[in-house]
Amino acid sequence: FAQMHFHWGSESSLGSEHTIDGVRYPLELHIISYKSSYGGLAEAISQPDGLANIAVLFEITTESNAALTPLLNALMTIPDAGDYGEVKNPYPIRAFLPKDTRKFYRYEGSLTTPSCNEVVVWTIFDTTAKVSENQLRILRSMKTGTGVKLVNNFRPPQALNNRK
Repeated sequence: FAQMHFHWGSESSLGSEHTIDGVRYPLELHIISYKSSYGGLAEAISQPDGLANIAVLFEITTESNAALTPLLNALMTIPDAGDYGEVKNPYPIRAFLPKDTRKFYRYEGSLTTPSCNEVVVWTIFDTTAKVSENQLRILRSMKTGTGVKLVNNFRPPQALNNRK
């Protein structure tokens, strides 16, 4: 495991980098892992079999997602871009996954951020996790170092380009 991060939009009709049957979701979590024989993420992203990433798509619900709460609470304590916050009582990674992980899609693809290297085996769960509009509002209230709202931090879906 190397890291996890989220992608979201300025509104709830967009935000995910993956779609299922053409449907976009308001939030997508990426859980990034690398092949341990490469020693680190920096080396793995230059290897064709370097990364195995999990994507979790979120749909809106009226109840807050308990696993997201410690992360969002920590985000609200960070005054400026580049500062850090402490996640108190974090949940295990498993808590961020959907309840049913038996059905998924898998393909060989790329990083979704520059350099967009084709080095990732993606696994996208067919079942969604849940997020509330209030939790999305917290993410949408974040700002960059220049004071611009941090929204629409996703790459649009890409052409298949003979991916397997």
